[in-house]
Amino acid sequence: MSDAVSRLGSRAAASGDGPVEGAVGAKRASGIGVIDLPIGSTLRLPPGVATLEDPAYAQRLAGLLDGTGSPSAASTTAATPSRCLVRARGPGCSAPCSPEATRASSTSSTKTSGSARGEHRRRGEAPRGTPPCHLTRRKNLVNTARVFEVPAVPYPGRAPAVEPPAGDLAATLGAARAALGDRTVWHVNSTSDGGGVAELLYAFLRRHNIAGITTRWLVADAAPEFFAITKRIYFKIYGTDRDTEPFSPQERELYARVTEEHAEGVAGFVRPGDLVVLHDPQTLGMAPHLRAAGATVVWQCHLGSLTTDVHTEQAWGFLDPWLRDPDGYVFSHPRYIPARVDPARTRVILPAIDPYSPKNRDLDAAQVRTVLDGIGLTPAPGAPDTLAAEAGREPGWIAALARVEQDVPLPPGAPVVLQVSRWDTLKDMEGVLTAFAGEMASVAGVHLVLQGPDPLAIADDPGGVEVFQRVQDQRERLPRAIRERVHLVATAGDDLEGTAFVVNALQRRASVVTQKSIREGFGLTITEGMWKHRPVVAPAVGAIPEQVIDGRTGVLVADPLDLTEFGVEVRDLLLDTERAGRLAAAGRDHCARRFLLDRQLGEYAEFFTWLCALPATADLG
Repeated sequence: MSDAVSRLGSRAAASGDGPVEGAVGAKRASGIGVIDLPIGSTLRLPPGVATLEDPAYAQRLAGLLDGTGSPSAASTTAATPSRCLVRARGPGCSAPCSPEATRASSTSSTKTSGSARGEHRRRGEAPRGTPPCHLTRRKNLVNTARVFEVPAVPYPGRAPAVEPPAGDLAATLGAARAALGDRTVWHVNSTSDGGGVAELLYAFLRRHNIAGITTRWLVADAAPEFFAITKRIYFKIYGTDRDTEPFSPQERELYARVTEEHAEGVAGFVRPGDLVVLHDPQTLGMAPHLRAAGATVVWQCHLGSLTTDVHTEQAWGFLDPWLRDPDGYVFSHPRYIPARVDPARTRVILPAIDPYSPKNRDLDAAQVRTVLDGIGLTPAPGAPDTLAAEAGREPGWIAALARVEQDVPLPPGAPVVLQVSRWDTLKDMEGVLTAFAGEMASVAGVHLVLQGPDPLAIADDPGGVEVFQRVQDQRERLPRAIRERVHLVATAGDDLEGTAFVVNALQRRASVVTQKSIREGFGLTITEGMWKHRPVVAPAVGAIPEQVIDGRTGVLVADPLDLTEFGVEVRDLLLDTERAGRLAAAGRDHCARRFLLDRQLGEYAEFFTWLCALPATADLG
């Protein structure tokens, strides 16, 4: 049993440490781990980025591992000014962002010229009107790795009533409750501030508890050097890194040290016999320590590639020391399962959406207008906020949820192409923008909206700020007539319930929903668009063909790098509204049958029942 587990998270229990506010921004300031994969056929990791080819990076890793060094400039104890893109994050902010201030930020971005905005970024500042935020710095990477709990909260406001399970689902849930007894199911991931996994876990936390399965959620945070390593794993699992530079022993040791520290923190919450579901590569290294502490451990990997190559093998080789430790595994596609994993202990469970959540519940046309007017995307006519009471919010709440970059507001009734995703190279927001300018813009009056979370808020996603800035720069270089039809929306990272209403409204306002990923494990935003009766266009990568049946429930593009085909398919749907309507109706039915949370809830319940029948792991000692 490791020293970390033998201490059983005593420090975490004694200190009551929670999330380090503002640490996300500190990650960005370090300049370490920026994964900048160019779009196109030459996808590769640039030499010297997040590898030991960078002498400064190698020196930092060596200092961290022998205890003599500082993890990065971002890890000093002094607080230095930085900026957040949407709103203030943490008690150190000298100017908390009121709805009026955030609205002013949106307005200022409309008025600030492209050249001035670019000059702000070159100086490391944000555009005029963006609220300032002082970020709390970390003291040490390994010793201050944080584990904190995301509290379970009810659906906000006057949410739709959740229908009780019936029939086979009720029986499956009953069997799981009986098997689990007084045990708790713990989900552990690396961020609560955005992305598909966080979306899923908010749904799990609510619906599993409503179903009588006691469920809790922990987040394991760390400094940027750790997430630089896991981001390399992310790209390599998808087979996109054509730089064959292998992982170094120092990177493996740092990963092991941080995940062991995380395991100690998790052990402070978990009781012997509890079931722990670890999500994605950021958490796998905890598995042996938590099993030694008496927990039953599942590893769920939301990433995967349908093919294997030297890059996928490097990723699985890096993770190999920990891959056999979990009691069970969950993947999103059978071909994502690596050969090193025992198939008898593995389940394939497709992700699903919660139709009762703020992101997917019904909104009427007036509520959609309220949200889009409130964030400044559309002209604000001063109509009353009909959603505040239902959402359990105070008047004026919407303005703080997003920052919009646009030249002019979105006109009423204009056709809209929408992509919702993180600012991640593999989501290819830049490709969508290129295709819009090249093919889609020929449709009279069509507008493009690209929405993603505040990139400063995604703790485990190095490079988000750089991708967002590249999209900004690309937009600014467009001819004015096209640029005026492109809108960038960055939603607040510290209010996922609120921003879920924004995404919901955007999807319901869209004419066509796209997800032009170069690689994709599973596209939740595709499912969300289908649920809202919107036609979808996406590439035939990863598990997306499980969601979109080409020509029946949406449109698939064979080559994810073919911007012309992608643009033509979207354009044709904009022009052929009858076909778009047929696809949208079939997509909604397909989603209702296969991709709602009740199906996923039942599959997890069956797996939990099976796991409870396994022989007991080592006692807590």
